[in-house]
Amino acid sequence: MHLLYLAFFYPPSRASGAHRPRAFCSAFARSGWQVSVISAPLPYLEAVSAGLDPSTAVEIPGVDVLRPDWQRYSYTTDPDDLGLVDTWVPALRTKARSTLISRTLKERYTSWVATATRAGLRRARGRPVDAVLATGNPFASFMAARLIATRLRVPYALDYRDPWTFNSFTEEDFFAPGSLPVRAERWSLAGAERIIHVNDGLRAEYALRYPQDADRMIVIRNGFDADHLPEGRVPRAADDGIRFGFVGTLTEVHPVRELLDGWRAAMAGPFADSGTRASLDIYGHLGFFASTRRLLEGQLSDPPPNLHYRGAVPKTAVHEKYDELDVLVFSSPGGRYVTGGKVYEYMATGLPIVSVHSPELAAVAELSDYPLWVQPESLAPADLAEAFARAAQLAASASPAERQAARAYGRSFDRESAVLPFAQQWAQRLESRS
Repeated sequence: MHLLYLAFFYPPSRASGAHRPRAFCSAFARSGWQVSVISAPLPYLEAVSAGLDPSTAVEIPGVDVLRPDWQRYSYTTDPDDLGLVDTWVPALRTKARSTLISRTLKERYTSWVATATRAGLRRARGRPVDAVLATGNPFASFMAARLIATRLRVPYALDYRDPWTFNSFTEEDFFAPGSLPVRAERWSLAGAERIIHVNDGLRAEYALRYPQDADRMIVIRNGFDADHLPEGRVPRAADDGIRFGFVGTLTEVHPVRELLDGWRAAMAGPFADSGTRASLDIYGHLGFFASTRRLLEGQLSDPPPNLHYRGAVPKTAVHEKYDELDVLVFSSPGGRYVTGGKVYEYMATGLPIVSVHSPELAAVAELSDYPLWVQPESLAPADLAEAFARAAQLAASASPAERQAARAYGRSFDRESAVLPFAQQWAQRLESRS
């Protein structure tokens, strides 16, 4: 079986959306598939998008990654690398691109539809394709998936990391009913054999919006990457106080101000009252773009006592930071439609976790069964301070059995294992038709 997989963000891309496609590829390869990935060119990802993390660039046997040329003008000014229009009349190209976007999908990846479609059909000429899969965003990949699958007369599936036409954080629609992006989404879904979502909330919402497609919608949850998080861990000797840590990319939509105010209240209140020595270290990138980095640097420029930003950490070295911490601070934006992969990685450590996010966050469904979870009453400073204090007590008192139970629960959310049944079942369905 040969799977053509449209995954714009794929390692070594630093984008949060790159890890799920990697797990899909690994699971399909384990199930006996050959996989051809169509992904964005590395110079674009490095210069224009979220950047690269070379530590994640691991080859998977049976998986080939193809990176067709796309939007070269966005990352180079060398005339030898550009066409005539881009070199001599860049304003014309800019105008044409903005017109294309405004009149079609209203997203900057609109031209990826044509690029991915051409690349996919070219690949199919060299190696016949049995099925097509696309992960969004960008959702231009969804349209390309249907175009390719229709041309090749093979089934296709669509994997939603995020919703296409509404905001998963505010739950507001991006586009008016009947607009071209909404019609494009409906068209993309109509032919899909499977429509995949990351949590039950998103699946339920999409079933309401597109009831005619609901019977083909399934959930494949996010998870942690087992190869980046070794199973063995020795509890840290807490001789320098309780070390809290946030590990991950901090963005402008995270509740950063609430986190800072809550920590400040904890240092001035329960920690000071009890004589508890505590610190909070933040590890990770600040946003995905220069503008958001500057915004976040401003927010962290006057931190509360014992809070430190420690910089970014390669994904393959993240486990070393977990080994230095006593409590993990799970801060996340969004509500009932948001379940990122980070919560699963946190739970797989077996460490106590204290939440700093909306109580409606979809990840609460998994956290509620985690034995070492501390949930604040609200994001008010006093409530967060009390939660930090409870988490510190839990770090000091949790028994080896409790830690083992927490780790075992977290380890059940291996990202690749979540995909494996889907890969196997799709192969079986295709074989039964042949």
